[in-house]
Amino acid sequence: MTRCAVLGTSPNCLSFDNGTVFAGSMFTEAQYEAGARVTLLGSMLATALFGNNPDAAIGSTIIIGRQEFKVIGVLAFVGSADYTAVMPMSTARSVLYGTAHSITEVGVLATDMSQVPAAVSQISAILDREHHIMQPRYRDFSVGVTQNDIATAAALLSVLDWLTLGVTATALLIGALGLTNIMVVTVTDRTHEIGIRKAIGARRSAIFRQFLVESIMISGIAGMIGVMLGVGLTVAGRYLLPRYAPMWGMPAVSTAAIGVAFGVSLIIGLVAGCYPAIRAARLCPMDALRY
Repeated sequence: MTRCAVLGTSPNCLSFDNGTVFAGSMFTEAQYEAGARVTLLGSMLATALFGNNPDAAIGSTIIIGRQEFKVIGVLAFVGSADYTAVMPMSTARSVLYGTAHSITEVGVLATDMSQVPAAVSQISAILDREHHIMQPRYRDFSVGVTQNDIATAAALLSVLDWLTLGVTATALLIGALGLTNIMVVTVTDRTHEIGIRKAIGARRSAIFRQFLVESIMISGIAGMIGVMLGVGLTVAGRYLLPRYAPMWGMPAVSTAAIGVAFGVSLIIGLVAGCYPAIRAARLCPMDALRY
């Protein structure tokens, strides 16, 4: 037995909160008018009842409040309704709630964000008239606007984006400095080798390219390892997160992200290897041979 919320609503409710059906389909207007005993399950509710296989839920029969309902769909993860069974409002009223015909919430979409204040005023005026409200302080309803929540969430995401960018830039700077230090040590340890190469005719450009390529190769190999780890964790997350933490969503492998990550690692190798390569190319052959 699993506890869940039951939501009686209209067929077009998903368009209001940008919800989607992950498996199966939404109930139709005909099913709504007929009061059909059909339901859609939230993602976490479907996982609790049928495991990590939403297709197994489609067509099955579940019991809600001692009444049988046919499962026709599973909703994608949305965060707020994942432990909810969604069914036609006509069915919920006639089968589950009896004579309780009250409506808890009505969702309204404005045609444009600029029209939201006017829509709020119109809705308030209509409800005041229908509820015979003469003064706003006596209202038995409230009109909420999600615009402020959206603005707050957007500001928070913007701060998180800048914070992530700062942390990433710091990590890349530390990595570049570390690689530069490694290459400087390498040039110092191979000073005698550089002197021999210059003594037999190696040009400065050849010495420069040698150490620059080595720096890029080290950075590229490190970047490849990082990409492989990232892809491996993402693939593992696709199997584990829906089962143990579905509220975090479904991760996906991005080819563009892989290309950018590997490209940045090569650029770091190029930048970090310039100074050690120049230092190696400018060594005096006689001094290098005496080292």
